[in-house]
Amino acid sequence: MSVSNKVFKILLQGGLLIVLLFVSACAPAATPTPEPTAAPKKVALVINGTLGDLGFFDSANNGVVRAGKDFGMDVKVIEATYDTNKWEPALIDAANGPYDVIIAGTFNMKEMMEKVAPQFPDKQFILFDVSADFEKCPDCKNIYGIVYRYNEAGYLAGALAAKVTSSDMSRANADKVVGFVGGMDIPVIQNFLVGYEKGIKDTDPEVKLLTAFAGDFNDPAKGKQLTEQMVDNGADVVWAVAGATGLGVYEAALEKDIYAIAVNENQVKALLPNNAGYADTIAGAAIANVGQSLYIALESYSKGTMVSGQNVSYGVKDGVVDLENNEYYQKIVSEDIRQQMEALKKEIVDGKIEIPSVGT
Repeated sequence: MSVSNKVFKILLQGGLLIVLLFVSACAPAATPTPEPTAAPKKVALVINGTLGDLGFFDSANNGVVRAGKDFGMDVKVIEATYDTNKWEPALIDAANGPYDVIIAGTFNMKEMMEKVAPQFPDKQFILFDVSADFEKCPDCKNIYGIVYRYNEAGYLAGALAAKVTSSDMSRANADKVVGFVGGMDIPVIQNFLVGYEKGIKDTDPEVKLLTAFAGDFNDPAKGKQLTEQMVDNGADVVWAVAGATGLGVYEAALEKDIYAIAVNENQVKALLPNNAGYADTIAGAAIANVGQSLYIALESYSKGTMVSGQNVSYGVKDGVVDLENNEYYQKIVSEDIRQQMEALKKEIVDGKIEIPSVGT
């Protein structure tokens, strides 16, 4: 091969290389195939009642909805109404549906969930307000049970009621009598009551306690009637642990010019549009923040850290059970009493107060 041909060949090869490099530089960069996006987890909250109780069920709903927003979950609330015949079918329908997590609570739903959950081992069930019986149901490993130390809420409410009835507050009368209106006479409500009794006794043994159960969590008229009877017998503070039935307790307290104590969430804000006088009626709220506990549970589920097949308990120490320190409480209750209540909360957290309980 001549020198000229060799040169030509070298130039040709170099030119091809330059062209290839040019084409390569101009070509669009390859984009990696994106990982498939996981579909949002679907959560069903089955309520054996309806929303609008301004307490227990509304609290549960608020916590689940908040968790859905914060953790990217699709949330569906199923109101099974107060018709007991609809509760188990609603739970079964939810389990058969597209939901990854099925939540239900209260003593009445316990056996139903323990019956349904083993049939859907790939789904997560959350039972709140009552313990799951894992000895009786060894196949209930997909149930995460949540219970609350309601006796601690009861103790705080009892101490507050005793302090109020023994005070010179405007609606307190000369009699040392307080009341308790429960929705139903079941272990969960009894747990509130034993704490209430203990809080009253430790604060002022002279205070008399009147108790009554409406037999229903959705009968405000009955709640009002029971409260009026207590007022006739000298009560000037009544604690309502009765769901929507408690709305009647607050109405009677307003009309009879006595104090009431709320439960679960302070219901004053929701009641104020109906009558501004409620701001002077509900002296406090000894709450068990059901919604916060469900939020915590769904957070652990979203992170993959939930350990199912167990019951967890929340109380004052966990920030789930509390005496709500809001503007209405601050307005009605003196600073001295509020400071005493804060000291009691600290003693509960430190384990210095023994409070009886009823198994739930």
